[in-house]
Amino acid sequence: ELLLRFSLLGVNMNSEQIFGVIVGLIILSVGWIAKTLFYSRQLYVVSENLYRNSPLTDKGIMCEISIFNRGRQIEEDIEITLDNNLKYELLAYNDANAILDNNVIKINRLHKKSKLGVLLLVEDGDFTCKRINKIESKSEKGRIVEKLDQVPVNYIDGILGFIVVMILICLGGAGGYFYKD
Repeated sequence: ELLLRFSLLGVNMNSEQIFGVIVGLIILSVGWIAKTLFYSRQLYVVSENLYRNSPLTDKGIMCEISIFNRGRQIEEDIEITLDNNLKYELLAYNDANAILDNNVIKINRLHKKSKLGVLLLVEDGDFTCKRINKIESKSEKGRIVEKLDQVPVNYIDGILGFIVVMILICLGGAGGYFYKD
């Protein structure tokens, strides 16, 4: 029936040509999906640990905030906006480019597949992940997650490996079909 429709349009194609066109379209679609997955951005923030007792202060708590870049591209100019009703002081961080400015944690750059930790002293109230208003970078609006185990793992490498294997199997099958003795 497909051959009949092509012949009505004035296109004369045999079944091998149609099969080649279909395989080409499938490979093109899979390549586009792989490229999209490969370059997808994944920026997350989570309030990992709350330390309610500390010798540093009697009127506040210490909070560890982690920022994850699960994508395959560098995120730049990251800003984490915190609730303005609390008072924050930056105590420690594991990257030299993190600063706290007017209740906004600013990070110049976060490399692909990396994590940055920030330790804050929070006063004048209780801190939860709901006190994180937003996270965004120059090119991505990130997601706020409540628990560390809710930060998604980057499955892109596994998916791309599976796609490459499937393409090789299809090409091997097609090669065997067209070049049989």
